Amino acid sequence: MRILLVIGVVLMFGCKENIQDKFKDTPAKINMEEVLIQQQKAMIKNDSIIIANFLEKKELEMVQTGTGLRYTIHEKAAGELIQSGERIFLEYVITDLAEDTLYSSEKSGVMDLDVDFSHAESGLHELVKNMRKGERALAVLPSHLAYGLAGDDYKIPAYTTLVFDVKILR
Repeated sequence: MRILLVIGVVLMFGCKENIQDKFKDTPAKINMEEVLIQQQKAMIKNDSIIIANFLEKKELEMVQTGTGLRYTIHEKAAGELIQSGERIFLEYVITDLAEDTLYSSEKSGVMDLDVDFSHAESGLHELVKNMRKGERALAVLPSHLAYGLAGDDYKIPAYTTLVFDVKILR
């Protein structure tokens, strides 16, 4: 019986590795926040390439903002630019890059928008602040300025770039 006990103790302590030594040469712990930031940057770059190809194919020239919003105003009007906090009304058609209509004011009614305060795509708020009442614009919103990762759980899938044709009524 003593022999079995001695063999058990020897096996238990003799075969034990130092766990710290086993992982000593592994890379540093992965910083998940940095990985996610890099993935987001790659997605934005990819969206930009896709949008540039779309615009080239359609022979459209658009202004590009620092956020990646691209737009052109094709019906101009006089007056002041729309300001944050203003309440405006919009006619709109929202399509994807394949030009499938997803939403429109013709079917859903005119959009009532409190600029920077309504629940709407951040890219739409940015667009209208570059417009005047009475103007019509065409804009391309990369997915991070539209519905992003979530989509809208109805017609807009995750990571979808959207095209907005918008007219500010008043």
